[in-house]
Amino acid sequence: MRYTIVKFLLPFSLLLSSCEEPFIPENLQQEPQMVVEGFIEAGDNANPAFLVITKTLPFLSSISTETLNNNYVSGAKVTLSEGDRKISLTEVCFKDLPANLKAQAAKILGFNVENNSFIPNVCFYADLAQAMPGQAGKKYQIEILAEGKKITASTTIPPPVPLDSLQFVPNPGANQDSFLLLTSKLADPKTQQNFYRYQVRMEDGPFITPGGGSLFDDRLFNGQNFKLNLPRPGADGEPFNLSTFGLYPVGKETTIRWVTMDQSLFDFWNTLEFSINNQGPFSTYTRVKTNVSGALGVWGGLYVKNYTLIVKK
Repeated sequence: MRYTIVKFLLPFSLLLSSCEEPFIPENLQQEPQMVVEGFIEAGDNANPAFLVITKTLPFLSSISTETLNNNYVSGAKVTLSEGDRKISLTEVCFKDLPANLKAQAAKILGFNVENNSFIPNVCFYADLAQAMPGQAGKKYQIEILAEGKKITASTTIPPPVPLDSLQFVPNPGANQDSFLLLTSKLADPKTQQNFYRYQVRMEDGPFITPGGGSLFDDRLFNGQNFKLNLPRPGADGEPFNLSTFGLYPVGKETTIRWVTMDQSLFDFWNTLEFSINNQGPFSTYTRVKTNVSGALGVWGGLYVKNYTLIVKK
């Protein structure tokens, strides 16, 4: 069956490539724009408020180690405020951190330090003293002064909506002695619109986000109690196996990172995931939504609940 599909697609793709005209934007030398990616968390093992400032790259630019290292904006003045309280975030560059803090910083920034992969010299801004930890129901603003520009954004950390009755159950058709499916229950509050995301960590590895299926809102189940499956996403480089896809290996420890967020952060991640997954010759252009004024990107508030379990029946 697979061979038949390949035989059909090969001439079809050649036909498309022979008819396709290359698209080159009219202006390839647009002025670089600032890009902000920052978060403030509340809940379990909440990270301190932090953000990274970079710049957009030219359409036809080549990516190198030097390009990445020079793309971070340093020397900015970043102010975090909530109500009448204000604090300044401290700039930290990855190369200046002591060895015992590099692994912790890499995990917060989303880099994998376990496979010796390249980590650029990220310069980020953080509330190192945790003088303003995130709290549910509070609104947080940032103001950034960088290279003569003023950038602002605001976000609200929503209240938590916990999972309930997490349990591993046999999955029909799979090796039930070695792999199980994770299910849970969710009681969605009717009084507000809710936005959810989950990530999975196996043992001491990094948290992994399911590709294209980590985000959802409650438009279809507002105020309802329902059962929710939480498939395990595959790690980078993990061979695909249809018979065990989404299942958890028995005997391993897993942690579910369950996140509630406001709509602006949901819209950013949702359009970003769609843009990443919407590839190919028939893909359509997707504009990633932003809640930042004076730049691109996102400043997001989230509430985190962690659930650590041993995979067993």
